[in-house]
Amino acid sequence: MKKQTTKMKTSTSARGSVARRASCAWLVGLGLLAACEGGARDDGGEGSVCFPVPAGASVRRVALGKEQGTSLQGRAPGEQNQGRCLQGVAPGESCQGTSLQGHAPRDQAQGRCSQSFAPGDDCQGTSLQGSSFGETQQGTSLHGSSAHAYRGLGDLNGAHFALAADPSTPVALTGGQLTAPGLLDSAAFRDVPITATSPDGRTFRVEVGAITLDGRTRRTELLVDGLPVCEPEEYGVLVPGRWDVRGHHVADATAITYSCRSGVIAKCVDWGYAPWLTSAADHAACTRLARADYCGDGTSWTMDGTLIGVHDQLGVHPQISGGAMQFEAAWGPEGALCVARTRYQIEDRSGDTLQPSCFAELPQCHSLEEAAALGAVLANHSKVTPIEACE
Repeated sequence: MKKQTTKMKTSTSARGSVARRASCAWLVGLGLLAACEGGARDDGGEGSVCFPVPAGASVRRVALGKEQGTSLQGRAPGEQNQGRCLQGVAPGESCQGTSLQGHAPRDQAQGRCSQSFAPGDDCQGTSLQGSSFGETQQGTSLHGSSAHAYRGLGDLNGAHFALAADPSTPVALTGGQLTAPGLLDSAAFRDVPITATSPDGRTFRVEVGAITLDGRTRRTELLVDGLPVCEPEEYGVLVPGRWDVRGHHVADATAITYSCRSGVIAKCVDWGYAPWLTSAADHAACTRLARADYCGDGTSWTMDGTLIGVHDQLGVHPQISGGAMQFEAAWGPEGALCVARTRYQIEDRSGDTLQPSCFAELPQCHSLEEAAALGAVLANHSKVTPIEACE
């Protein structure tokens, strides 16, 4: 996976430090573009971007607005970006904010940074599955019309596959590849129609398209009703089980989830934490880390295009010391196990720092070694970026 960099500038206004970006395109899928339209804010920060505090999130206000190191604001050249999606961006879809699955094709595909960065730094996303080609995204019980058999990536979150020619023959997932009697890998399913059953019981036809090998990741193109699920060349991955609305991975050997390349589920496979290479728990912990889901409630506290450095005790990514990034948190499949600080220093108009409500209750730690006693095997570093909350 080619890793790239999006540079972010910072400026200081009377209301605090504001992280600037050249475009608000990433906000389109969140339904928050209006917060940055017009190119100027009332604080004089023309073109500045605010942090969209997740709707309905329980927030803790800390009066010490400078406590998270304003001296670290801004980004050094060559650093990298990430996001919050778990499953990728597919064409025509809208990203449902801090939900688990998606981005619209007109939005910037999260975690698709533009320049190389240091080993161990990773570009990730904000939703679980990304967005799909011409379809609405996740939340099958909440989105789309029941008149449509297939309504987007949400229908491929914990779907059950069977051979269309013989619905009594299930299609399983082995090492990230589809298998069935006489069909040993995903490539063997070319021209073999599959019947998929969504989590709420609707059925639709799935076909396997191109199969590509990208480094250690085998990517599979899926088509529904003859249309690709993901953006062109953004083929996704297949993983076992499903994710619930709180971002919790539910183990189910008969269920299959598909994530486009820009989704966090796929990104964590790219990073080396595929459930068949490490474990389902390690992969799930990676999805929490990528979305900065500290409280383990499905709420993401990051923004697309944020640089992070991921390291572990599994021998996949060693810690790279030096640079401006500092330890942020250690992670498990249910969220942060311990924390040093938040990824963004979010300030409201009064200068208070906004944090997830669970933050005060989380244990403090400053290294993965320190967090090992809590069972942590994954951790990350990031560079503190001050930013104003959208109001």
